[in-house]
Amino acid sequence: MRSFFSVSTDYLLGRTSQKYDISDLQKEKDIAKQIENTINQVTNDTDLNFYGRSINYEERKFLETVLKMSLRLSKEEFKN
Repeated sequence: MRSFFSVSTDYLLGRTSQKYDISDLQKEKDIAKQIENTINQVTNDTDLNFYGRSINYEERKFLETVLKMSLRLSKEEFKN
């Protein structure tokens, strides 16, 4: 039900007047999460295109490697 109405569970239960879960909004804007989702898509989807051209297995593996490397480097760079 929460997903259907796009509101937080606490809002549905009347525990808060805040409609949206802040952590959900932060996840939507988290570039690292977006990259992780893209990696999962590249890893699991065999019918992908890159600028309109189908990519083969080797190209998918290369793209997956590049994305993982960029995510790893970014994590190191943004550590506090």
